[in-house]
Amino acid sequence: MTKEKETSATPGAIALVGSGEYLAALNTTDAYLLETLGGASKARVALLPTASGLEEGGSTYWNNLGLTHFHALGVKDVRDTRIIDRASAADPAQLELLRDANFFYFSGGNPQHVIETLRDSPAWEIIQAAYKHGAVLAGCSAGAMALSGHTISIRTVMAGEKP
Repeated sequence: MTKEKETSATPGAIALVGSGEYLAALNTTDAYLLETLGGASKARVALLPTASGLEEGGSTYWNNLGLTHFHALGVKDVRDTRIIDRASAADPAQLELLRDANFFYFSGGNPQHVIETLRDSPAWEIIQAAYKHGAVLAGCSAGAMALSGHTISIRTVMAGEKP
């Protein structure tokens, strides 16, 4: 098989999940997404706790859950990124964790923080290019909201500002 045939020319799957990331209730969904890549053995999962970047210990909490969840599903290559702010979205060490990943999982927290962190960032450029060539994008809760075409910041509205 040639290299060209190994690289998908079509976008990957997108999963927008309400809540419950990394819980047993999502095993079937995540196993299906892994199958779109050829199975767990071919998956290279990048965990993105970006939405929890403003919470002390949030990224460690979500990444630990994600590591346990995807290892239990048979994935050997699970990368726990620490992309939690604009600086880390351009950090060469963090960008290296994204390179050649084919499954990007955005966990919960603040959707506006994800957008502000990743918009026009080197990290988003890598993720977007991978998606265009078949990588899976999955988001749960805030991660799902941030992956939509438009996101209204409920925190802004609740503070009395216009969306």
